[in-house]
Amino acid sequence: MRIYADIAGDLFHYGHADFLKRLYNYGDYIIVGLHSDEDIFNYKGKYPILTMEERKRIIETCKYVNEVFINTPVFLTEEYLNQHKIDFVAHAHAENDTTYNDYYSVPIKLNKFIRLNYTDGISSSEIIKRCVERYSKKRDY
Repeated sequence: MRIYADIAGDLFHYGHADFLKRLYNYGDYIIVGLHSDEDIFNYKGKYPILTMEERKRIIETCKYVNEVFINTPVFLTEEYLNQHKIDFVAHAHAENDTTYNDYYSVPIKLNKFIRLNYTDGISSSEIIKRCVERYSKKRDY
């Protein structure tokens, strides 16, 4: 089975790796779709720290990933799923979070959607927050 997961993939961390590893419960070929910087800005209200090329290269090193697509659409179409022979689309978010229903309406309608939980305790936003806090503190010598 070919499983597709679209992500920002910024500041790749163990939560991303855990998510990708869990996808092997559903299929044996994992495709990661990376959104453009502009789409990430429109979606999250901030630009990624890493460039597209940096995000692509780090995600390609993950042993759970077979293929990486860049500049993937935010709204998936049936044509896109068929073109890339995608069996299921996966995303990590809270079960009661309906924010993503529009983004994944096509795979949901086609019964090709897998929702997984986030990995607790880590996120790119949390890493950025830590960096700001830790690097803004001065050492007393």
